[in-house]
Amino acid sequence: MKNGKKKITYLEMITQFLLRKIKTNKDYQNAVNRYEYLTDNYQDTKELNDYLDVLAMLIDEYENEKFPIADADPIEVLKYLMKEKNIKQTQLAKVFGSQSIVSEVLSKKRGLTLKYIYNMAVMFNVKPQVFV
Repeated sequence: MKNGKKKITYLEMITQFLLRKIKTNKDYQNAVNRYEYLTDNYQDTKELNDYLDVLAMLIDEYENEKFPIADADPIEVLKYLMKEKNIKQTQLAKVFGSQSIVSEVLSKKRGLTLKYIYNMAVMFNVKPQVFV
């Protein structure tokens, strides 16, 4: 036992909880519980990680199907990040070139260019896709 955790084989995992498409909320809850149980109680091994990768994909597929998340408005994302990181409009002037452009972008009177998107991604340390 390593770190007080037991080893489990791939065969034991699939025998105890077969990997298959999640179709009901009960299946979903069982899959989430199984994932948490395995990560909490068993040693980190290649076999465990392979099993958990597939289980996570099945869980993710069900969540995306049953609980879709609408795309966020890029300007609302920008406002949220500004609030979270305590960034003022004046600080964004470096990204946009001037305070007036910042105001126009935040009020949706001016669109985002690739240059603005890239600079914001760097400033906020996020992927550029966040602002698309």
